Amino acid sequence: MSLSLSEKTGRLFFIGLPSASLDDETKTVLETIRPGAIILFVRNIESPEQVARYTDSINRFLSYKPVFCIDQEGGIVSRFRKGFAVAPGAMAVSATNDPGAAYETGLILGKEMRAVGITWDLAPVVDVNSLPQNPGIGVRSYGDTPQRVIEYAGQFIKGLHQTHVSCCLKHFPGLGRVDVDPHLGRPVVNLTKAELLREELKPYIDLEAEAFMPSHAFYTALQTVDEPASLSKEVLMDLARKELGYKGILVADALGMGGVTQNFSAEQAALAALANGMDFLSFCHNSEEQMQVFRNTAAAVEKDETLARRTEESFARVSAFIERANSGKAEPLSSAGSPEHISAMKRIAAAGITSRIAPDCPNLQNRESIPDPSEVPADFTKNVAAVFSVRLTRQVEVEEGSEDRSIPQVAKDFASSAGAPLYTFSADCTEEEQAEAEAAAKKALSSRKRLVIFTEDALIHPGQKKLLQTLCALSPENPPLVVALRNPYDPWICGVKQALITYGYERISQQALFDVLTGKAPAPGKLPVKEPDSF
Repeated sequence: MSLSLSEKTGRLFFIGLPSASLDDETKTVLETIRPGAIILFVRNIESPEQVARYTDSINRFLSYKPVFCIDQEGGIVSRFRKGFAVAPGAMAVSATNDPGAAYETGLILGKEMRAVGITWDLAPVVDVNSLPQNPGIGVRSYGDTPQRVIEYAGQFIKGLHQTHVSCCLKHFPGLGRVDVDPHLGRPVVNLTKAELLREELKPYIDLEAEAFMPSHAFYTALQTVDEPASLSKEVLMDLARKELGYKGILVADALGMGGVTQNFSAEQAALAALANGMDFLSFCHNSEEQMQVFRNTAAAVEKDETLARRTEESFARVSAFIERANSGKAEPLSSAGSPEHISAMKRIAAAGITSRIAPDCPNLQNRESIPDPSEVPADFTKNVAAVFSVRLTRQVEVEEGSEDRSIPQVAKDFASSAGAPLYTFSADCTEEEQAEAEAAAKKALSSRKRLVIFTEDALIHPGQKKLLQTLCALSPENPPLVVALRNPYDPWICGVKQALITYGYERISQQALFDVLTGKAPAPGKLPVKEPDSF
């Protein structure tokens, strides 16, 4: 059946839906836009059974199959949680030093997506994380060299493709060296064209993928117009299509992010993106805005021959992509969250936990507290004076109950097993929190030898970094054991001598970490980035 130009415009919309059921608001949005792609968020997900019913009910309501997609990178970007197997993030997988772990992760995630009607994973991240202070990528990257990223991302894609799940490389042309989170503002990348081709763009050149996700950064070597790459003809058409010869789908990172909205309205962003080469226009969170932007875009396409030609061009590409993505065999619902999948994810998480002891550590020659860099002795808890823990900026499924759910469960469990007091602080760590923690640490150290400190991105939170350095200076002869729950560069903050790195704090990572802290397991991981100088 042939579609009208307005209907073809609707197929270029990539939208999120408001709830976990086919309610009246959802029906209105679907009937108005009739989109080509639907992305699921936490608000749409209750259980594997519910997601399977949800996707099926939408297909029946629309009388055609859009492509359902999700951000299922693993680690901190995991939309499927309860009832599913949660994977370690990219850097945690890379820390296993085993590309096969990336393949296995992609295979398991692909099977679970296919089991509930999802056929497109908006992963992997192929940003080369060359800036330790990067606020938006970090542990979502496989490493700080193009070769590492290509090797592990390639295996992850191979696993997805084994289950007939499509992939998406992000964030084109590369966000590895930015110091602004594009969710909040527009980063500027000042690399030369040669540097971009040699580093940031290498994964896009070497890997085969069904889709690229352009970013909202501004690239001075590529663009003469000061606008997000996601709206730029120079990036979308001149670079991606003409220079790189890319023939797959271009799907915008959410056009409601601060990197776009600080300078463009939703309607302006949609028209600019479409005119300049974008295939899927992504509006994820507001039903009224989605419908208004669609109506505005469809009306403009009807009036403008150039926009109409662009719409026809993207519609042909999108239609072929949707048909391919929705082909292939579904997986049984029982595969979602299966014991075998959960066991495999636990094994991979445990294999990535990494230890670090500074060369000038007082106990390096005669390690009384940690005899081996990768192994904590079983009686380590007897020497713990106090445990200090950051309150997490993202809550994960392990923090349950009525108490503060931002406190990592591993910190609670470890403090309990050591019979030591637990003190917490915010990620930004105010001066008042710093003073209280210092006083508590001094009191605790009068009776036992060691502090254990859990951090999350201390490197990019000045208050947390200052507290960490203050606590490390209190007992230089028995330096604290620092546990970097996210940023792998925290152990190189001046004053830190002994550390463990988990690259994320999902349930499986926290459980594996507890086994290391209590002497039940080693920390066999290998740092997947080069060791920096001290910060």
